[in-house]
Amino acid sequence: MSLLKTATAGGVRTLRFNSPRKLNAWSLPAIKETREALAEAASDSAVDAVVLTGTGEYYCAGVDLAAVLKPMPPRKLVGMIESLNKQLFEQYIDFPKPIFAAINGPTIGAAATSATLLDGVLANQRATFHTPFASLGLVPEGCSSVIFPKLFGDELANKMLHEGHKMTAQEAHEHGMVNVLVETEPSEGEDTELLNAAITYAEAYVAEKGRKRSRSPEELERLRQVNAEESRALAHAFVSPAFFRAMEAQAARKGRTPQQVVFAALRLTRPIWGMTL
Repeated sequence: MSLLKTATAGGVRTLRFNSPRKLNAWSLPAIKETREALAEAASDSAVDAVVLTGTGEYYCAGVDLAAVLKPMPPRKLVGMIESLNKQLFEQYIDFPKPIFAAINGPTIGAAATSATLLDGVLANQRATFHTPFASLGLVPEGCSSVIFPKLFGDELANKMLHEGHKMTAQEAHEHGMVNVLVETEPSEGEDTELLNAAITYAEAYVAEKGRKRSRSPEELERLRQVNAEESRALAHAFVSPAFFRAMEAQAARKGRTPQQVVFAALRLTRPIWGMTL
């Protein structure tokens, strides 16, 4: 089964995350398919705009950490995470055509932060936005350290990024993260009503503003710089005592004693192997 479904209506290319049993979480193959599909849409003269959406109940549960993080030397792991995260968000920052999201359900982590890098967001009433970085011992990414305060103000941004506040679609609409709310019925496949509304929105956007995004060179460079800085900080957070402590606690809650022991060992020996970073 393809991890990404594509379709074109008029000049609008739809990319639908298609691993509903995994809550459409981004594995390395899913990230690769999305990157290739975006590159193809960018170069296709018949495509005016792109809409991202998800299959089933979730839009996307963020990066699938269990599928992405594999045992390897610490320095190599840090480099891999930094590069992967930087490229993940660059594909949205640098995408040359208008790009939108039709948020059909819960949206977590990188999926939530990447939505704020797009040109418009539509959501149904079941959508939520959750960035539980602090509970995982991690740090903000996706340029959220600068975009969230601008969108929500410092107080609410802090609640989102550091206290795990889960934002409803209505709340996101009130604060400008969601441009249009669409009341729809639950669906096991694609939310056709929401997707059609997003396609119509994209067509109207292109008709008014054209096929090129309106970011200035200065804004693009600023976003690239923030993304690079956040990616570096995030990579090092993945080998921090805070992350290992969070993973220990998670393993304990799930009764996974072997995993708990591994993360405890990594945390306790961090001062030794950390010298190799």
